[in-house]
Amino acid sequence: MRKSIRSAFTVLIVCVLAACGESDNRTTISEDQTAQLAGADTVYINGDIYTLNSQMAWAKSLAVTGKNISCISETNSCVDTKDENTRIVDLAGKFMLPGLHDTHTHIMYGGTLSSGAWLNLFDSQSAEQTLAMIDEYASALAPDEWLIASGYKYDHFPSGVNRQQLDEVTHGHPTIVSSDTQHTGWYNTLALAQLGIDANTPNPEGGEFTRETDGFPSGEAKEMAHMGTGAPRMLSLLTQEKRKAAIKAGTAVYNSLGITSYVNALTDIGTEGDFRDLSAAGELNARVNLNLYYQVDKSPEENIASLQQRAFSGDEMLRANSVKFVGDGVIGSTAAMEQPYADGSLGLPIYSEQQLIEAVKAVSANGYRIYLHSCGDTPVKWALEGIRQAQEADQYDASKRHTFTHLDYISNDQIAAMAEYDIQASVSPAWATENYFMNLVKLAIPDERYDNLYKFREMIDAGVNVSGGADWPTTPDVDPLVYIQSAITREHPIEQAGSLAGGLLTLDEALRMYTINGAIQMQQEDITGSLEVGKRADLVVLDKNLFNIDAADIYTAKVQMTVLNGNTIYSSH
Repeated sequence: MRKSIRSAFTVLIVCVLAACGESDNRTTISEDQTAQLAGADTVYINGDIYTLNSQMAWAKSLAVTGKNISCISETNSCVDTKDENTRIVDLAGKFMLPGLHDTHTHIMYGGTLSSGAWLNLFDSQSAEQTLAMIDEYASALAPDEWLIASGYKYDHFPSGVNRQQLDEVTHGHPTIVSSDTQHTGWYNTLALAQLGIDANTPNPEGGEFTRETDGFPSGEAKEMAHMGTGAPRMLSLLTQEKRKAAIKAGTAVYNSLGITSYVNALTDIGTEGDFRDLSAAGELNARVNLNLYYQVDKSPEENIASLQQRAFSGDEMLRANSVKFVGDGVIGSTAAMEQPYADGSLGLPIYSEQQLIEAVKAVSANGYRIYLHSCGDTPVKWALEGIRQAQEADQYDASKRHTFTHLDYISNDQIAAMAEYDIQASVSPAWATENYFMNLVKLAIPDERYDNLYKFREMIDAGVNVSGGADWPTTPDVDPLVYIQSAITREHPIEQAGSLAGGLLTLDEALRMYTINGAIQMQQEDITGSLEVGKRADLVVLDKNLFNIDAADIYTAKVQMTVLNGNTIYSSH
């Protein structure tokens, strides 16, 4: 630390007009308690700085010393904390806000696609193009190499997918292709054989192999039939170095979008060490919470024993203390619902009612954080009962920030219960729009319930802390600005297919979802989520002040700079 003495300040100094000769409020902090204030490393001036701090909503300058914010001011007075080594950054009116949080992503899966380790089918516009892309990719593979791809769309294959379609274009390579939701897999005949899946293979609990007339699997695997068989194989085919490269590639994508903190929503067994290695080497450019997978085919006792081997408290950069329950599938088909779909089905819960209740109780009793995937209202109902029983047994700790994610369909009574138990909501606002997938959902859900999907407004009004996540790569539109705009308009800014019924959020509320609310969900609001003296210098700079442009143009703003712990980890220049 540099020893240039600025003044005999104490640890915390609030400068006002009389003390500082400035007609503004300014807050500064020293690095130590010895009345020495080192010169700031960086001072940002002339900015439109939105702090998310109620004590000073807007600022013009901000100083960083070490990894902390050391001054924030309504004028450029933070420049007074400079010395001869300080870097001055003129924001020239650009928009600064706290580093963004994404509380639901699958960074390794997204990174494999962004880095080219797997074939990315998300941009395909038709069944024909999807098959042509697979054909071209397969022709370049080495002999006996597996073909792994992700991103085929259900509406391109309205009658479903089958193994024969892949057999014709995969050139003898065993092939697994995940849908764009990641909840359905598409296998060719060779992959089924190498995985030992045949007519005698039973459907797993919470999953289904679509069958041909003679009972042989067709090549389409739903929910746990895919997530318990082919999906783990996809990652196991990657070397550790390729997995680490995928994490770094995915994190770099996030950094370019202003994201400095994220929740890895499901961390596959055996990959926790990849994150730890990168963090220890200083190569993980984000604050990360890992959700550990709860194995549906194991007992609570077996799961707790496994979690005790995988969980770790870590530090402010990396922690693994949350447990992911995949409660059901996707809205419109396999999401488990209390009232039937148009075809009379109730979806496909991954757990039985008693299974989920006992699992939730066991995880809560052992001090882990619950993180429940629920697109329908049935898993929410069951999990809430598990939490009620845990609380009754004095084995529920609300301070863990237990989280329910997605919540496509949820009742108002369930929202009220979430608020009562201080359960967090992690949602994806870009889903709450008219888009290609919702066209399929509309056919399956009666109008009254369709018009009551994605109750973000009701959650906030009930006092639930609501944060945002992309569920990347399930949703290829990973840019938080797309989600922030969607939360305000309930119209997808790219697909522009119309607005979905439901309450709108204000811009401030939407920004909070991706800043302070995300920090609260990640249990780090003491160091991130708002711009305040003493907090970490996690910052993002946009080229436009979002409050000064039309809501329909929010997604057009571009990230100019992303800063983590005072260090620039992305620059557009």
